[in-house]
Amino acid sequence: MSRFFTLALAAVLLCLGGATQGQGHAAHWIFGNGFHLEFNDAGPTVLPGVEDYFSQEGGSCISDKEGNLLYYSNDVKIWNRNFLPLFNSDTFPALDVPPSSSKANGSLFLRWPGDSSGRYAAFLAMNDADDKVYLSKIDRLLAGGLGGKVDSFRYESVWDEPVAEQLNAVMHMPMAEIGGL
Repeated sequence: MSRFFTLALAAVLLCLGGATQGQGHAAHWIFGNGFHLEFNDAGPTVLPGVEDYFSQEGGSCISDKEGNLLYYSNDVKIWNRNFLPLFNSDTFPALDVPPSSSKANGSLFLRWPGDSSGRYAAFLAMNDADDKVYLSKIDRLLAGGLGGKVDSFRYESVWDEPVAEQLNAVMHMPMAEIGGL
């Protein structure tokens, strides 16, 4: 993504301030060369850039239900809310996409299904080497509350077959939450 496009997107999002609201789990967006936006009740806010972050194609973030940043990824590495590498997450070198790659890999952070405590998160990532989706479980209590990958559930293959070179998702919400649409 070009620097111009990233700055233009940030400007558009800032102009939409009156139409936005706090988004809980999706409150933080980190993308491009470390551009960082936070969506809150006052609208989008530009935060200081994130150092040592570059995402050529995909990236992902997740916040807690109050909108506090938990984790973010550029599809190669994962960081915690203190902008430090996530505990137990350094063993998937196939995600290290070369700069010449045209693959639109991706990653997603999701709440772990069935976990009403908010303790666990799911991290899904595309592997550039085999086009498969891999799933890891993150426990927020590891590393003194900064979180980390659970040893017994790290980079588990979701399907045995390649799926594609891209990862996309849609969050489904109850009709009451989206104004009856």
